[in-house]
Formats: sequence, C-alpha cells, structure tokens
Amino acid sequence: MGMTCASCVNKIESAVKRLPGIRSAMVALATQRGKFKYDVEKTGIRDIVECINKLGFTAQLFSNRDKESRDYLDQK
Repeated sequence: MGMTCASCVNKIESAVKRLPGIRSAMVALATQRGKFKYDVEKTGIRDIVECINKLGFTAQLFSNRDKESRDYLDQK
C-alpha cells in the first residue's frame, strides 16, 4: 500500500512523532521519503520503520552512501 494523499503523510508524521525521542518527522509525498531526527538513546530507526509498517505502509531504510542521509526512509 503506497502513500497516495496528504492525509497518509499526516498519519505517518503524527504516529512517528509520538515515539519517544523523536525530534522531527517530515514525509515528502512526491518522493515518498521521510526524514526523521531522533535521539538514538531513546529510539532507533527500526522503531520508526515498525511504527510506519503498523499503519499499513511499507517502510524501509533508504540506503545512501552519504552519511548525512542515513536517517532517510523510503516508503512504498
């Protein structure tokens, strides 16, 4: 199930923001990618992926050699 509308984006952002340690959650509908800033001592990327998957979306870590992009997720 892919993200098709703004309400999907809002649903993902608000759900992720409820996780402990999340500083920001931004999901781009056009690219179907999200960028999340979080406190690594309180949560991890797997928690974010699991949270999104529980909503009925498929999330996976977007692999990029650029270290600055390590917290991007690719959503389908």
